[in-house]
Order: sequence, then C-alpha cells, then structure tokens
Amino acid sequence: MQCQLRQSCQLFRFNILTTECDLYDGIAFRKISNVTGNRFFQKMPSSCVTGQDEWFPEYQTCIWIPTYVYSYEEAKNKCEAVGKDLMGTENFSLIRHLINIINAKDIYVYSRRIGANKYQWSNGTMIPPAQWCPYQPKESKDCVGVVIDRSWCPDGGLDDIHCNNIYRFFCV
Repeated sequence: MQCQLRQSCQLFRFNILTTECDLYDGIAFRKISNVTGNRFFQKMPSSCVTGQDEWFPEYQTCIWIPTYVYSYEEAKNKCEAVGKDLMGTENFSLIRHLINIINAKDIYVYSRRIGANKYQWSNGTMIPPAQWCPYQPKESKDCVGVVIDRSWCPDGGLDDIHCNNIYRFFCV
C-alpha cells in the first residue's frame, strides 16, 4: 500500500474495494465504518502488542481495549494476565476520549480506597476532589469508576462503585 510508505502516515484507512488510501484523523478511530470495504490501520511502536493494543500517538501510549465486561477484580486480573495494569484516570481527557470511542457510560479505573471516602491512584497520590462527580464519593464503596453523561453527573467524573458490578475497562 502506498500509504504505508509515507513517513507521516500514522493512522490511515484503506478501502479494499476501491484501493483508496487516506490519512485518518484518529478522533473517531476504530468506530464502525458504514463504508463497505474500509479497513483501518495504524503504525505502532514495538512496545505495543500487535492484534491487541491500540496506539494513541496523541497520548504516546499503547492501550488494550477489551470488548467484554467484568467485575473489578476480574478486569484487573485480565490486564495483569497480559502484562498490563488496569488504567487509572491520571489523564482524565484520555479516559473521556476512550469512553467515547467505545460508546460506554461507565468503566472501571484503578484506584485504592484508603479510608472512608478517601481514595488514591496506583502511584499513591490522592484522587483530587475536582475529578469526582457531585456529592461523590458518598458511600465509601471499594472501587472507582468513571461515568459519562449521567443526569446526576452531566460533565462526567468519578463515582465510588461496587466492585462486583460489571463494566468495561482499559489496560495500559
């Protein structure tokens, strides 16, 4: 494919029926295409696992986006089984971007509850109050999720959730 030869071509689409090849903006990358024959490709660093990871050059990171739902502990174990960690929300704009890509309203994120209504990220830093949805955390549940587009949290944010609920998740 000619597009593969261009150095600047990181994200591109190729139509197997028309042989058209063009750059792809990446904003809606991996959303289902209604155009018959479209195939999406991306060049990835060697640290990404081909056939599993997605490369997000704007964030300089490889992310595995499983297509199934699990409880928190099962999601964490799935990530660890492939040598990755359950994603936290230290980069909230990245999480919002990924949630929009998979068209979800809730996902699990990695965190630790260290006391009543007190949580920290995997690196030990406290979760800032500004990232929580209004009136959250309120029940001191053991797990944390990101919610998007809910009537009680219209701008999206963090919510304390039950660990046995099943949600989507991302692995980094």
